[in-house]
Amino acid sequence: MSDHDPIILCPLEFERKALQRHLAGTDLRVLCCGPGKEGVTRWAGLNRHPGAPVVLAGLAGSLVEELNTGDVVDLEAAVAPGNVRFETNWRLPASCGVPRVTGTNSTRLVNSRPARRALNSHLGSSIVDMESLAFAEAAHQLGWTFGILRGISDGLDETLPPGCDQWVDHRGRTAKKAVAASILRTPSLIGRMRVMKRTGEKVLETVAKHIISSLDSGRSS
Repeated sequence: MSDHDPIILCPLEFERKALQRHLAGTDLRVLCCGPGKEGVTRWAGLNRHPGAPVVLAGLAGSLVEELNTGDVVDLEAAVAPGNVRFETNWRLPASCGVPRVTGTNSTRLVNSRPARRALNSHLGSSIVDMESLAFAEAAHQLGWTFGILRGISDGLDETLPPGCDQWVDHRGRTAKKAVAASILRTPSLIGRMRVMKRTGEKVLETVAKHIISSLDSGRSS
């Protein structure tokens, strides 16, 4: 692995496993930090000098009509209220054709079209997740070379099951008791969970293909 090859950091173990599988031939390090601000800031604090670019990669929700399930975005910046903006300094090559957008964080599910449109109107961001802003802020403070790649797992009009943000623990692994409790309350969730898993895996495969393209481009230049 070249010193210029990025470390791929995933908030969830599901994301890490999917990307690791598709990046198996690259020798890239694919790691899991855990979800939310707590996960990324904890990892950053333990890895203040990573020795390579760090790329946060995983799933996100769309806040705009133009981005649909299955699309991949390359964040140019993470934004917050008060004109706060942390710009990335690693990006995919233009030949990948991946749109450059801004993203933001939410500590809770943004689970309706009105709520998503309001967030987009307030900040101008195109996607929302639970980590990008905290990651970008930590990376900026530590002077890292860093990027953020997100695959869209839910579009503007899609809703996620209530409580699904509790289905993972602080390490990003499946919280089996929380999942079981959700299924007991709503047995029909089993089918929805299978669809979510398949959708996420397919989107992450596309993310991995773009990462591989970036490696090929970098090594041939």
